[in-house]
Amino acid sequence: MSLDPIEAARLKDELTEFLALQLPDFDHMLAALQVKLQQRPLKAASMVVEHCIVQVKGDTKEHYFDKPWFGITLVQIRFGS
Repeated sequence: MSLDPIEAARLKDELTEFLALQLPDFDHMLAALQVKLQQRPLKAASMVVEHCIVQVKGDTKEHYFDKPWFGITLVQIRFGS
């Protein structure tokens, strides 16, 4: 299933906005757990999937590390928009 470009851009904007609000809290938690800085983006992306995403349109969260949308989430966390 593919999204039209307008829908994809809207979802990317929503993800960017959500991450801007949540990442400082995730980073604070990960720092308190003494997670190394270079490991935090992957851990934060996993936290987003496991605790924040309810469903993925046209897909599941099973084996999310292998999903293209997880890569997009990770890139957004590491580099922003």
